[in-house]
Amino acid sequence: MYQNYALFQLNFQDSTIFMSKIISLLKRKFINFLRIFNIEILIKKNLVKYNSYDAIHAFITKNFIKKDFFIIFDVGANRGRSIDRFKKIVKNPIIHSFEPTPHLYKELKKNYIEKNIFINQLAVGETNEKKTLYSYKHDLMNSLFPVKSNSKFEKSRILASNSIKDKFVEKLDVKSITVDEYCKDNHIAEIDILKIDTQGYEDKVLQGAKEMLRSKKINVIELELIIGIAFEKTLGFYDIEATFKDFGYKLISIQNAHNIIAYSNYQTNLIYVKENIYKNIEEMHLKNIDIPGVTRGVSKNHPYSY
Repeated sequence: MYQNYALFQLNFQDSTIFMSKIISLLKRKFINFLRIFNIEILIKKNLVKYNSYDAIHAFITKNFIKKDFFIIFDVGANRGRSIDRFKKIVKNPIIHSFEPTPHLYKELKKNYIEKNIFINQLAVGETNEKKTLYSYKHDLMNSLFPVKSNSKFEKSRILASNSIKDKFVEKLDVKSITVDEYCKDNHIAEIDILKIDTQGYEDKVLQGAKEMLRSKKINVIELELIIGIAFEKTLGFYDIEATFKDFGYKLISIQNAHNIIAYSNYQTNLIYVKENIYKNIEEMHLKNIDIPGVTRGVSKNHPYSY
């Protein structure tokens, strides 16, 4: 009887492996069929394995930082979308938000009155001084750099804001501060997540955070990288890596893959972590373990899990 049970168990396992392979094959065939008609299936689930940035931040803060509260810097707050994000995904966040645009600052002050949220009417950059802010009718693109004139990016935003070119932008004098100076003035010893969305000024923000980076006092950095034709200045990976290279920070995620031939204003988001968090991730994979929704270990059933 035991032999029959063992044989049944073996056959069941073999059948399960066989069916799993058949299902994977059918999925690939179906996806390839859709591609004939230029149809792509995008899976967007709030899981680390699907490259959800919210899930990645939640996983890192829970497993590799482990604190009772987390210091978040929201550089380029606009109307507070990132404030809402971090309130949901991080336990007990203390959020320092930076938005130099006057009407957006007023909106943020009105909408976020919690004691753990600090709204600053400041730009953030490489120096502590006054700068010129290009404030557009389509205020999601406000920047310390001017938009590329006659670009598809400019034309689309003019149309989206029901404006005209001559009235699309206003130049404002705004106060700018460095991350290092703000931390010194406010006695902030460590930043858990530094989020930067400054429409092409991300490298300058990092340059103003060199002391915090050098002392490994920033755990995670999420930043936008506009590779396409949008502003007068275009950043590349080198511009970001040039600041990080001496401080041991590692790139762990690129959010979207595309090209500027098809999409002139191609932009993506990146996540960097300090060296010890990267080593924790490395050690996790060396253990070759299954973590549901995160990663899968290499096994006979899943030999091509990486």
